[in-house]
Amino acid sequence: MFKSYPALKICRLATDKKYRGESIGAMLVNTIIGSYRNDNKAGCRFITVDAYADALPFYFKQGFMPLSKEDERAETRLLYFDLETLKS
Repeated sequence: MFKSYPALKICRLATDKKYRGESIGAMLVNTIIGSYRNDNKAGCRFITVDAYADALPFYFKQGFMPLSKEDERAETRLLYFDLETLKS
């Protein structure tokens, strides 16, 4: 794997409990991904997030993948989205 990589890190993304299930989180993530699809001035290759275990299904649904198996049972897990997949 990579020892270092050009990435944008999503930190502390959450939706208020009363608005969960209304796709607000997905809209935010898709907006971030879309901004790099259309104009990647930062030169990032990946978007990363340290996801809480209960948020993993949400991020997997958005197309994020685990970086390694080392944190498989941890409270948080490092996930990534490869922006190169958008070019196909």
